[in-house]
Amino acid sequence: MDGGLHKYCDSSDTWVNFLKTKTLTACSKAGQLEYDSSETAYKFCDGSNWFKGGCFLFECDTIGEVCADGSVYAGLTPDGNFKMYTTPADAGQRSYNNGGTDYVNTAMTNCTSGSGYSEGSCRTGKANTTLLAGLSNTETPYQAATYCNDLVAHGHSDWYLPAIHELSVLNTNRVAIGGFNLAGGVAGTYWASSEFGTTGAQRMAFNGSSFGTWVKEGNLNSRCVRSESVSCCSNLGACTKAGEMMYMSGELAFCAGTQWVSFGLKAGTCP
Repeated sequence: MDGGLHKYCDSSDTWVNFLKTKTLTACSKAGQLEYDSSETAYKFCDGSNWFKGGCFLFECDTIGEVCADGSVYAGLTPDGNFKMYTTPADAGQRSYNNGGTDYVNTAMTNCTSGSGYSEGSCRTGKANTTLLAGLSNTETPYQAATYCNDLVAHGHSDWYLPAIHELSVLNTNRVAIGGFNLAGGVAGTYWASSEFGTTGAQRMAFNGSSFGTWVKEGNLNSRCVRSESVSCCSNLGACTKAGEMMYMSGELAFCAGTQWVSFGLKAGTCP
């Protein structure tokens, strides 16, 4: 602190004041950090846009809520360890494979009803998508998975085609999330990345909740998702001066109006 002002050192080794503004206008100085009192959060400039930094207890925890980056919070992954986000709209209809019938049973473990959909591939959409997008065979490109794998949207490039159990989370929360086709039939059916076998893959119709399979060359809807580890801020107690920063309990924290919020992430249970 210098003269009552908190400062940080920028990339040119110059001390710069932390500023407090109510509404942030466009930014141009990469690394600039300001407190946005309208969102009770510090934001940093990447050269053209403002982004929230640090760990926030109050951001995007309601299913269907539009997050600051424009994506939609979809709920927890089936194992409860990750927060899952999706795009506001479908990615259109495309085939699971390249639209042909020269089938291949890939190295992915088949996801089947015979085991009660207990295989790992029934839950691991990210791994499924990475596998499919990286293959070269008579079925490539795997259009639905490759689309999500290559998607850059809402400031992120880690999108994937959900596995069938992850797709089921989207289906359960379909009304809150919005943008799904609920018409039934092929028009309202969505691909999962989970492969069923040589000729088919898992899918789900969003006018119901039953699992099912479809031939890989068929055109169905896709909705890409991404996930982040469920990590929480430390509960550092109450505060009264919004924007104030303090080093406490081994962490740098700022006051979000009523509560101290850590700039970093802490593993554990949210307070």
